[in-house]
Amino acid sequence: MDYTNHNTTLRTNKHLNLEERFYVEKRIAAGDSVTAIATVLGHSRTTIYTELKRGLVVQIRQGKACIVYVADSGQSIELRDATIETREEFGHWELDTVRGTKDKTDNVLVTLLERKSRLYVALRCPSARACDVKETLEAWLTTFRQNVELGTICKTITADNGLEFADISELEDEILSIYFAHPYSAWE
Repeated sequence: MDYTNHNTTLRTNKHLNLEERFYVEKRIAAGDSVTAIATVLGHSRTTIYTELKRGLVVQIRQGKACIVYVADSGQSIELRDATIETREEFGHWELDTVRGTKDKTDNVLVTLLERKSRLYVALRCPSARACDVKETLEAWLTTFRQNVELGTICKTITADNGLEFADISELEDEILSIYFAHPYSAWE
């Protein structure tokens, strides 16, 4: 017997793919409603709201708290110089965290991997909060500023879009550039 309303396959846990995430980001920035975006993508409004909630972070700009989509919080990896991909020059680092448990107040490791030499640096951080990760990274960078010119050791840092890296874009200066990978693109 053939059923016309066969609905045993559920569409749960179906997330947005990378192109849909970029579409949502651009449409929200343009001021479109969540309902309009959901209709175009063929997803539920709840899916779009969940995606936006997952990607939002609070930042302080000019003394005021504002909510920013994580992908907008720093320079995109697309703006990174193409010569970094060749791994021919020392000083380009990849940043990540390693957590032993899922508690935000436990110590974590802030790990840096240099792209050319594969030099691996692990820094102990008091917690996975954005302010603690920023302070740990700032202390590590300060040791170079005291002894050597920072530009020879650390030119760029590329991080993922984790909430623990929400504040590190404040460390950027004329010598050091910080880039963020695309959301849900761990291979970058």
